[in-house]
Amino acid sequence: PALPVASLRGYSPVLIALSDSLSPDSSRDVAFFESLVQLAQLTPVALVAFGPPPPLPRNEPVAYSLLWAGDSRRWDQRLAAQALFGGVTPGGRLPVSLGSWPAGAGSAPPTTRLGYAPPELVGLSSEALARIDVIVQSGIAEGAMPGCQVLVARRGQVVFHKAYGTHTYARQRRVQETDLYDLASVTKVAATTLAAMRLVSQGKLDLQAPLSRYFRDLTIEVPTVQAEDTLYWPPPDSLLIPPDSLALPPGEWEPGRPPILQQDTFAIGEDSLMIIRRWVAGRERRPARWAALPLTALLTHHSGLPAGLNVWPYMSYRQPGQDKYVRYFRPEADSLASMEVAADFFLEDIYCDSLWLAIKAARLGPADRYTYSDLNLILVQRVLDSLTGMPLDSFLYQEIYRPLGLQHIGFRPYRWLPRTQLVPTEYDLRWRGQLLRGYVHDPTA
Repeated sequence: PALPVASLRGYSPVLIALSDSLSPDSSRDVAFFESLVQLAQLTPVALVAFGPPPPLPRNEPVAYSLLWAGDSRRWDQRLAAQALFGGVTPGGRLPVSLGSWPAGAGSAPPTTRLGYAPPELVGLSSEALARIDVIVQSGIAEGAMPGCQVLVARRGQVVFHKAYGTHTYARQRRVQETDLYDLASVTKVAATTLAAMRLVSQGKLDLQAPLSRYFRDLTIEVPTVQAEDTLYWPPPDSLLIPPDSLALPPGEWEPGRPPILQQDTFAIGEDSLMIIRRWVAGRERRPARWAALPLTALLTHHSGLPAGLNVWPYMSYRQPGQDKYVRYFRPEADSLASMEVAADFFLEDIYCDSLWLAIKAARLGPADRYTYSDLNLILVQRVLDSLTGMPLDSFLYQEIYRPLGLQHIGFRPYRWLPRTQLVPTEYDLRWRGQLLRGYVHDPTA
């Protein structure tokens, strides 16, 4: 019968598998071939034939692709699927003429993704890989993890892929081979760096240019510090400083603007704090300290920027038992809160501005040594957003992920996949009070 051209034209590509023998002379099959040519003129079409050579019509326009597998065994079907999607290269040639294709015709497109093969085909041992089961099951039994996936690939071929255990220790859902995981800091490579490379290849990004080129305003107000002290909590006996020990420094003050005592609190480990108190006598405006840095300094982590941002106040703002929406966050997105950091948990936009001001005010350490810093890639992302005029996730999807056919990588996957397919990263008891599934677990990110 004829193909439903009208309903298929919206798909790209269209794959058609022939499992029955056709005859180009029968009226029933003539309608099929005519509609096949018609559809192929509207969208890419691949005809996959299994078994004997298919009797294709002669002298018809060669508007579609043909993949002929000499048999229909299970392994032939698997190889055909891999050939269609770039996992293996079909290197054969037609032994006979098929329709408008002469004998000897054929092409060998290069592979574009990982294929699947037996371990021995790439020099590995099935017996050795079988020991993975013992190692993983031991880890699950010892409580090191509730479950996992293991994938082994060599020379472009996946030779082992298996799912074990469950998503959580509650053992409610078993791990599937299609489940997704949080890539965490791999995002720096699989997203931000890729986007930067794309813009460099397009001639839109200069890695040696100073950061000031990509921002409209990098000026900051810097307090003039007259006296400063550091306290620790819990305090060692030798470092115990009375609260009133930081005396008002002598000096002449601007009328109506007396000095202000400021205090910053930083986390040191899980249960210790560092408190910096200072008298501020005035303020001056100047560019951010990192304004002259090139992007290469950020991408190689030689900028001198600190390792992270002080987000402690946004995580420890409430007493035990106090409502988590008492400050900073709202349960629903609205015109004042759009940054989603967990399910039903949105940061008010004004504090995003506060975090940006804190980044602008960041101090620089020695740039001659490697210091892994989240701030480096946060600044790179701001540059990319400025150049493209769109969020980083939208740019990556449009320029890299969609053209490559990557359907299972991206930001906030709960927007297009069932949450049950997303393996939880952690149960955030301390801050967000929920199981994080599809949300970034790192507080700064």
